[in-house]
Amino acid sequence: MITRDEIKKEIDNLPEYLLDEIYSILRKATTKPLNNFNWEEWKKNLGRFTPDFMEHRAQPPIQKLQS
Repeated sequence: MITRDEIKKEIDNLPEYLLDEIYSILRKATTKPLNNFNWEEWKKNLGRFTPDFMEHRAQPPIQKLQS
């Protein structure tokens, strides 16, 4: 599990132009606590995925940006 400190370090290393986007994503994040989350509905939706869903979860290699 990732820690807050790890996330903070990643944010500190982001280029300036990404900060507005990250802030926007954080603002859009739900403020609804997970104890009010409808877990039964979530479990029902799991059946909508086929067994091969995300069978290959490897991430592609990181691309280097050209300056």
